[in-house]
Amino acid sequence: MPYDIEAEVDAAIMEVAVCWGIRTDTVAPIVDEYGVALVRAALAQVQDEMANGYAVQKPFGYMVSLLRKGVIQAAAVVDVKGQANADSLYERYHRGRALSGKGPCFCCTDAEEVYEQWRARLDSTSSVNRQNPQLPPEAPG
Repeated sequence: MPYDIEAEVDAAIMEVAVCWGIRTDTVAPIVDEYGVALVRAALAQVQDEMANGYAVQKPFGYMVSLLRKGVIQAAAVVDVKGQANADSLYERYHRGRALSGKGPCFCCTDAEEVYEQWRARLDSTSSVNRQNPQLPPEAPG
């Protein structure tokens, strides 16, 4: 079954309209302008803030203002970049422990597996280098 983007857009429009009790023709331009993912992120943020006691008189207007100010877009970028940084730092840490021979750390649940993966990579690389040492290029003569 092919992915139907129009159905997802319509679902997002209905979700926001039903949540705030406003007309779908008011919501549609916002979904068209900002996209389904950002509108749903804004909806979730406003609902979360309201659940935590933040009093909003016009939740839809507040949601739109968050989108127009770029708050939701910035949060989406930070989430993606933050996860990418965390993943690379995690790999770097475990690679460093494997290269130094310190053994797996005790804080991660999958540390043993990651450590062994890096040790295997290190061992295979060093054995290839021992078997096929690169000779320096011959001098022209």
